[in-house]
Amino acid sequence: MADIKLVTSISGRLSFPKLSMKEAEAFNATSTFPVDQDKIAPSLQLLIEQPMLDRLTKHLVEVFIPECVRRHGDKETRNELSPAEAQRLTNLIESGDWELQPPYIPIKVVSEKNQLSAPEAVAAISIKGNRGQDMVVKARVADESELAAPDPEQLQYPCIKPIGLTIHDVYAGANVAMTLSFYSYRSGKVPGITATAGTLVFLSDNDRFGGGGVDVDLDDDIFLS
Repeated sequence: MADIKLVTSISGRLSFPKLSMKEAEAFNATSTFPVDQDKIAPSLQLLIEQPMLDRLTKHLVEVFIPECVRRHGDKETRNELSPAEAQRLTNLIESGDWELQPPYIPIKVVSEKNQLSAPEAVAAISIKGNRGQDMVVKARVADESELAAPDPEQLQYPCIKPIGLTIHDVYAGANVAMTLSFYSYRSGKVPGITATAGTLVFLSDNDRFGGGGVDVDLDDDIFLS
């Protein structure tokens, strides 16, 4: 069972998803800063609104970082920070000026492109999957109509199912939720926090990101004549 002090769950809109190792490897091959093969992992951003940002920052500042300070000096865990390192990270998280990294945190500024697609988003959370493994993708199912085929053994709804057993799909812009694990680390002498997850849960549809297209103009006679 995961250490409750090191995890929390949040929801938001999916962006820049590379959920399979195939996608992650293709991205790494064209990246300006490629990593070694054994370090490649799925990744994504979760665009979140203010209530989720408040929930996340509260967990990091009041639970996760103090727990890392409590573990300071324990060489058996990487989740340890000195009081000075913890203060630097806390100051950055609380400042809201997340472009001033390092130190490194998973909370990022929403890009201009994403801000146009998701004006409600106040932050982008950078999330890594498990190295060498595809992200597990599931979906919340409200009733039997959302299953790809009837399941007589499923008696209670809502429930969580592998997405392949549902009518749903994941895409940039969809509403999703994840349970995040946090880890502290050091890059040289610079402290940082990273967020990881092994499973993504589709919650509901939303406008897709990208493409640049517009909806059909039903006032134009070309569609009706």
